[in-house]
Amino acid sequence: MKPLAHADAHIRRRQRAMLVRHKKRPRHLFRALRARGVWRASAACTADCRRGPRWQSNTKGMRLAYSNAWFGEQLLSLQELGYRGHQDWYARKGRSS
Repeated sequence: MKPLAHADAHIRRRQRAMLVRHKKRPRHLFRALRARGVWRASAACTADCRRGPRWQSNTKGMRLAYSNAWFGEQLLSLQELGYRGHQDWYARKGRSS
């Protein structure tokens, strides 16, 4: 995995963990996951997980509810910003990438 892609994945997982912490109670997390279209069983397993927010952030329910596409709409990708910076550097030098 490329370094920027690895950093993007880490940031997305930490963001999911923050979303879990914001819900505070399992039933609130369950309702939020159901509202985002996650199946009942998957939402229940995610909400009932007692291993902590870091673990819950990598469950199937959280990845379905808050997918990479959802984060793509909400956040800028480091990988994309790095690529843009690379293109800008070549443009300043008068070269084509």
